[in-house]
Amino acid sequence: PSMEQIGTVVLCPQTVDAVGIPVIVGGGFGDGRGLAMALAMGAEGVLMGTRFMATRESLVHANIKEWMVQAKETDTAFIQASIRNPSRVMRNKRAEQVMEMEAKGATLEQLLPLISGLNGRRALTEGEIDAGTVSCGQGVGLTHDIPTVRELVDRIVSDAERAIKRMGATVGGRGGSRGRTLLVWPAPQRISFAVIYSPRSAFSFASHSSSARTSKRNTLSLISRPSSVQLRDFASFVQMSNTLRM
Repeated sequence: PSMEQIGTVVLCPQTVDAVGIPVIVGGGFGDGRGLAMALAMGAEGVLMGTRFMATRESLVHANIKEWMVQAKETDTAFIQASIRNPSRVMRNKRAEQVMEMEAKGATLEQLLPLISGLNGRRALTEGEIDAGTVSCGQGVGLTHDIPTVRELVDRIVSDAERAIKRMGATVGGRGGSRGRTLLVWPAPQRISFAVIYSPRSAFSFASHSSSARTSKRNTLSLISRPSSVQLRDFASFVQMSNTLRM
């Protein structure tokens, strides 16, 4: 989150208007309806971190996943603003301690023992809920089960398509989309994933990586014959996206 805690619904269209490159928006997205909303705001796709933590393939401990399924959107905490490094985390005992100390004017040195990444890693990997601060967005309120990545992505796509068709019918259009793109790649710790959806690109999702076809000739065929691609960085996505537009 930003220091000012400005919502995604405001930041996304502002960013789309301000830049001339593809915009991937994150913050509060947990299902296909959010994906459709992001596309309607002009983004090329969404970044989902919290939702993909609660998948079977995620390396997050089962205790954390179960906590997420039971959690509400109000079970998160906004911390570290006092040191200008804001973060939204699970509301556990450690996060509440941090908030109390920040309210009293604690320094970075005083906060470090509580916000140490080593403590957070212990919580994530060993399942000690209160061991450290664990990044977790308000989208946790949309997390109700622990599916496989493939099941979740298929659900996101189908829900987004239904939402887009519904919006099309509402405004008198035909609804639907021209194609789909879903790119999934792990974060450095292989805990969260990014999901990207775009009608202008030539990729879609399958449970295991196969091959990516980037020529214009194959664009339409991939709508009905999904393949997948794992990108190591955003620069690769931009390069592939530009190739498709040439």
